[in-house]
Amino acid sequence: MWGRNKERSVKNVALTIAADRDKIDKVEIVLIDDKDLKNDGQIIKASDERTPVGSLVKLHVDVIQLDYCRLSKVARRVASAVAANQCHRV
Repeated sequence: MWGRNKERSVKNVALTIAADRDKIDKVEIVLIDDKDLKNDGQIIKASDERTPVGSLVKLHVDVIQLDYCRLSKVARRVASAVAANQCHRV
């Protein structure tokens, strides 16, 4: 959901998480392609929420209207990415 360049996307996610905290421990990041989310029936909405890194504000999106069914689909995507070793620890 943060673009096609995965390495840059991971760095952007890590920067956004770290920028809003005084202290940060290790974080596991899993990128899920927005096409996969849309194929799963997820609703993606541009976010008006505050993003601590100004240059990344337009990249911030939310998956909305998550119910148990939709959340379980996200969980399966995360589990598949972890099983395929497509998670990133920063």
